[in-house]
Amino acid sequence: MDNTSVTSDLTSSAGQTPWYNVVVYQGFNGYGVTITYLLMNLIVATLGLAILLLNSYAAYVMSCKPHNWDVTYVFIKNLAISDALCGLFTIYNIFYNLIHYKLFYECLFRFGVLNCILLNSSLNLFALTFDRYVKITAPYIYWRIFEEERAKVFTIVTWCFTIVMALVPLVGWHTEQNTDYCGYFGVFTRAYLAMLLLIVLIGFLLLCVMYIHILIIASAKSSQTQLFQERMLQIQGLAVYRSRNPVKALWWKPTKIILLIIGINVLCYTPVGIYVPCVLFGMMDDLDVGTQGTLLLYISCPLYLNSLANPIIYAYKIPLVRKAFRRLVCCSKHDSTASITY
Repeated sequence: MDNTSVTSDLTSSAGQTPWYNVVVYQGFNGYGVTITYLLMNLIVATLGLAILLLNSYAAYVMSCKPHNWDVTYVFIKNLAISDALCGLFTIYNIFYNLIHYKLFYECLFRFGVLNCILLNSSLNLFALTFDRYVKITAPYIYWRIFEEERAKVFTIVTWCFTIVMALVPLVGWHTEQNTDYCGYFGVFTRAYLAMLLLIVLIGFLLLCVMYIHILIIASAKSSQTQLFQERMLQIQGLAVYRSRNPVKALWWKPTKIILLIIGINVLCYTPVGIYVPCVLFGMMDDLDVGTQGTLLLYISCPLYLNSLANPIIYAYKIPLVRKAFRRLVCCSKHDSTASITY
């Protein structure tokens, strides 16, 4: 088909279909990229670039941490690295979406990298929760268990495990090769996806149990300490007033950061967490693999917003990161002012 016929086909289709469904150009193997699809991918690509830059800078800043920093921030730094890789993957995946070359093993590798990043983020959230759980429920043994070197070893083991899980489909656990379409649900077997989903769900349930226990214990300890202080003041004949509870201040500030991070993660993962089981249990079998993959692209948008929100939380809640971002903004303003003056 020559360029003239392609142009006439696009013109005729433009007269029959809404403007947002007009095919802008043909990718490899005749895949038509519509205006809606193009705009959606360009928006996601912009988010991916922002995610990559912000999380890379946050991870760099936390790498220059003080020597006596809490071990918790080792896991937060690893989460920032995962989010930065998510941004890098997003940019590469958009490149594929707009060109649509079809290589089966490249497709396996690309979506395997996505599984690796998401699974690593989930395990990091579990590590953050377990760190808080032990620090509040068993503070006397916490410092013997959670050392910085052990936390680093855990992150290395986590990456090794997730990389192995990502490479498993490449060595044989995949569907039969199909050159018609490279889709997430078209290359992985349902058994493999069900296993990943089971790992994430088990971690999520344990996470919920630990945080419920954390809040119960911490609230009880806080109330007991407050009552004890009020009783002592009454015995001494002094006025009783509600002061800031030092015990609560000790556990609540770092716990609040983790709760905020995990809460936003859970909220953003919920749409995908609902959609993927629907596909695995056959509720979407009336749709072809390509349509299922396109829906997954749209439903995954909150994940990108989550990776974008995390460095904002770090800058808002962690003093070292906040100061670094403030210096960066101030330097940018100073440079722009100097250039205008010049």
